[in-house]
Amino acid sequence: MKKLLSIITVVKNDVHNIEKTIKSIISQKNKLVEYIIIDGQSTDGTVQKIKKYKKKIDKILIQKDKGIYDAMNKGVLNCSGDIIGFCNSGDIIYPRGLEKILNDFKKKRIDVLFATVKRNYIGQTIVKYGFNEKRIFYNFDFATTHSTGFYIKKKIHDQIGLYDTKFIISADYDFYLRLIKTNKFK
Repeated sequence: MKKLLSIITVVKNDVHNIEKTIKSIISQKNKLVEYIIIDGQSTDGTVQKIKKYKKKIDKILIQKDKGIYDAMNKGVLNCSGDIIGFCNSGDIIYPRGLEKILNDFKKKRIDVLFATVKRNYIGQTIVKYGFNEKRIFYNFDFATTHSTGFYIKKKIHDQIGLYDTKFIISADYDFYLRLIKTNKFK
């Protein structure tokens, strides 16, 4: 059966957080959701935690990478869903979150979704939602968050391209700029 949503988890050496991320996905995973984990050859026990759930994970790639965006690109290249989202190690998706994401894409006929995200900033919890396109030109914080808060149809992702790994800490921001510049999405 064709998968509608691919969730990709990128991790390296995060043994203390990977399990809560995996559990948040597999507890709501259904036949329409593909789950992929990309591990950058962890050496701290993370791989063993991942393998504990291998029967509930569609694809596990354990290989050296050139950083987080290289690992994310590997996830994109290995996914088969019509929609792509990330939930990196340490992040969680609340119960029924994947169902809500699928429903939003179906009912609203959208190409891109900036979902509501609860984030912690220096001991303070805030809730972020949506995005402000005009703020992208002067503020990195124009949208919710890339990991767990951003979902995109694979066909749009393919048009925009992969994450540019020359941007060591801001390839997601560069991706957003290219996405908004095309202005071909809903």
